[in-house]
Amino acid sequence: MFLETPDIQFLSKTPILGYGTTELRCVQPAQYLDSAAWTTNVGCVYRDMPRARKAIVFHRVAADSMTLRAMKLARADHCAIIYDVDDLLFDESAVDHLSQFGTAGSSKEAVDRYRSAMKMADLVTCSTDYLKDRIKEFHPHCVVMRNGLSQTLLNVAKNVKNSMGAEHTSVTMAYFSGSGHHDADFSIVQPALLKLLETHPETRLLLVGKLRFDEQFRKFGDRFEYHSFVPYAEFMPMPGQADINLVPLDQSDPFAQARSELKYIEAGVFGVPTVASPTLTYAQAIQHGHNGLLSADDDWYDTLSGVIRDAAMRKKLGQRASEDVQHNFGPEMRAAQWDELIRQLPDDPSLTRTSLMPALIKGRQALEIWKRALKRYIKS
Repeated sequence: MFLETPDIQFLSKTPILGYGTTELRCVQPAQYLDSAAWTTNVGCVYRDMPRARKAIVFHRVAADSMTLRAMKLARADHCAIIYDVDDLLFDESAVDHLSQFGTAGSSKEAVDRYRSAMKMADLVTCSTDYLKDRIKEFHPHCVVMRNGLSQTLLNVAKNVKNSMGAEHTSVTMAYFSGSGHHDADFSIVQPALLKLLETHPETRLLLVGKLRFDEQFRKFGDRFEYHSFVPYAEFMPMPGQADINLVPLDQSDPFAQARSELKYIEAGVFGVPTVASPTLTYAQAIQHGHNGLLSADDDWYDTLSGVIRDAAMRKKLGQRASEDVQHNFGPEMRAAQWDELIRQLPDDPSLTRTSLMPALIKGRQALEIWKRALKRYIKS
């Protein structure tokens, strides 16, 4: 639990784990704002008291009793409420998509709860323009705050580059799934990868994450490497092992369309070029032939075959990707954007609502939240 009242607080639906969505959308933005001279803290809406002087960012929360109490208390304190989301949990398409994986939240009722919580916010932040277009159908105020680089990842990339030895003759293609929801995405590129391993003996394939793949890959022996799970601290330098970063995406799937350019960022900081499906987000991030390559579903073999043969192209694309990522997705740029967002909050009358909650009700709300947060804190 927090003792001092910060300027901005980030409260997620899930505990802060040091990786994944809470790292990208809570911890890193808090670090950006800290560098811009704001005070921040980060926690879980079910464990920590909502307290901030200026704004509380509620990350991926649903409208249950605890979240609603926290939002009402923030409103009573005249604190701006920001709702942050980085995928389509709030959209009807979430039901069919998540039900395929037995994921919590794969019901119409769960989607409604996410959307209800979002509607209570003064402002919504999201990670892509595709998400913004969906959000603006039912919330008038939405701003894209893209995922970015942490200083930690920048330091890791620097160390990896400094420790690299002589250039190798093999060409490693890598796919990092990130979660267990990417089987359909990987199936797009899988036939091309099998053919490439057959026709290009200099190639290797590295797969990382929960993923279903054709067992035929195993016949290539040590040219095929698979890790089902890697702790985040060990994963961070892994994109630097690749020569080509693969980002196939099922463009017919709204969830895939909503995904951010994170995989481009994580590879680009190491100077590794990305070949990606041309979703809206990746077509914005990658200028084909300049800082990466875009490939239609039927073109993966030809696209990859060309870049496998051309080491100079890989180096050029990787260098430009590194420059782009460090400039446009680096901590300084992200800190400036978050700083600007927070500074504009008081100037927007749509974000100022007068609370009519009586002091007694406010006190009861606070007491209830403190009691429940204390119980969860003791259990943890």
